[in-house]
Amino acid sequence: MLMRSCVALCRAHGDAEQARVICYNLLLKGPWVLNVVARALSAAWPNLLASPGPVARAMQAIVNLKVVPRSKEHVSALSELATSFLLAVRKSPRVTLLRSGAAGTTGEDELSAEAWELVFALQLLCAQLGWNWTHNSFIRELIWPLLAKWGKQQDGSLGGNIHVTDPSVATLLRLVGKLGILGLSLCSNNGVKNILEVLVKMLQKTSTEGVASFWQLSHKAWICEVLQRLVLLSSLMVSNKLQHTQLLTFRRLPLFLQSRPSTIGPRARLLPPL
Repeated sequence: MLMRSCVALCRAHGDAEQARVICYNLLLKGPWVLNVVARALSAAWPNLLASPGPVARAMQAIVNLKVVPRSKEHVSALSELATSFLLAVRKSPRVTLLRSGAAGTTGEDELSAEAWELVFALQLLCAQLGWNWTHNSFIRELIWPLLAKWGKQQDGSLGGNIHVTDPSVATLLRLVGKLGILGLSLCSNNGVKNILEVLVKMLQKTSTEGVASFWQLSHKAWICEVLQRLVLLSSLMVSNKLQHTQLLTFRRLPLFLQSRPSTIGPRARLLPPL
């Protein structure tokens, strides 16, 4: 009843965007609120999700899928959509970085609106599919290999053809940050620890292979943003040994990277000094 009233109120004020945000945030809780959202939309605003864009497509697919949540059919349908969005991260010409000075940026490289749409759409699909699928089938089997391929491109071991672009890498790293936060919300300590360990290895690689030949400083900054956020959020959940390793790695970075705040979430704090 409350959900239906909120959607109806948004419709009365012509605020479709706010109504979609309400639906998105509820669906982000998992498939268990699906019926609540579907009934509210059916009663108060049936065509609310009939708009273009990855987030709207993801919500339409979730709400319109008439199968048991987490069943084989459910996983198959949503994972296929997630794979298509991941392909768009790699291939879409609208997944770009807005350079310093561009309208709406904060003076540093920022993702385009299309890139952020894909991040939020993939985050929603992963929330619906569950952490096991997200960590084992999506992050480990799809995202990490793409980042590894991009790394090999940078040091020349993959030949001259670039298959994974810098904007794609920035988008994937921000997605990893969102999914790590999702894992923390589901109390999946081991999965988040695995993500942190991979990010630490990425940063450690800069010390052995040189920034110019492998990870550019901006790429290190993207990883730092994700690492900062996850270390802070998981400070009570990961082992002291892993935290110490992360902090040591962070201290070896250039000073300007240590001092910049995270842009992944609001009011992010800096990592504490050793």
